[in-house]
Amino acid sequence: MPVERTDRHELIGSTGHESIPVLVAGGVVVAGEEAIVTYLNTHVAEPTEAEQQRAKAAVMRNQELEEACPELATATP
Repeated sequence: MPVERTDRHELIGSTGHESIPVLVAGGVVVAGEEAIVTYLNTHVAEPTEAEQQRAKAAVMRNQELEEACPELATATP
């Protein structure tokens, strides 16, 4: 996606919007982060393993933070 809004001809042509994020799902155009999240929450079922993946991601994120900031490792239980 081009950084400059004036260069987003393909986006504007296909969605009618010049800013991102924009979702096109089944011919429906949904613009804006909150509207997209709402659309996805009401139209797409969450995979059964989603909670497990979120927990795994949280562990990995904490490990990365502790490696980047060793003083956090001693402060975290």
